[in-house]
Amino acid sequence: QTEMENGLVRLAFNEFGEIISYRTADGRELAAGPLNRLTLYQDPLMIPFNAWDINPNYTKMPARRLRARKVTTKIEGPCVVREQTYRFGKSELVQRVVLEAGSDCVRFETQVNWHERLRMLRADFDPADFGDEAEFDIQFGAMKRATTERNSIETAQFEVCGHKWASVHRDGRGFALLNDSKYGHRVKNGRMSLNLLRAPVYPNKTADRGEHAFSYAICPLGEDNARAVE
Repeated sequence: QTEMENGLVRLAFNEFGEIISYRTADGRELAAGPLNRLTLYQDPLMIPFNAWDINPNYTKMPARRLRARKVTTKIEGPCVVREQTYRFGKSELVQRVVLEAGSDCVRFETQVNWHERLRMLRADFDPADFGDEAEFDIQFGAMKRATTERNSIETAQFEVCGHKWASVHRDGRGFALLNDSKYGHRVKNGRMSLNLLRAPVYPNKTADRGEHAFSYAICPLGEDNARAVE
């Protein structure tokens, strides 16, 4: 099955397990390209701060676009759930894409058995309503940053911090990327990217290896971030 809907939104998936259409009941399309493209990027050794620093050129290096090996769809109470299993390297990721009755948000409940080395797993999103600024949740408020790379300052913001949400807007409409525990974002040139996992080797050779459980979500916005905050 390649579609899910709940009366408020309809989702369509491609063969990789990515959302290629996120359409609301009023006909609004939120996807300009794939949403929730799981990508395994190279994360080269950065000495002396490997566990803290990310190579600014990682997007120009060869990356692996993950493809769901197994997909099942089922009804669980008020939710329709699409469960997707990915296997790569020595790792396995099981993700539940959840659409709840009465909600136009999509939740990604994720479990990963992570055993990579010098790799970075990210969830990439290409939303339709993408402007020249993004906003990020911070303590006691929100911060705006440029989504362009017109000068050295904007280019240096290739990875920025945000707390529970990040958002983009255009023409009175917006798109929010929410999370429960992942704070590294890249929002540049039409793409929002959430840093899910890394696998550094210094100062701890096995940092972050093992079992992980986390959730993130997406939802449509109006002209402000009220729904993201809620």
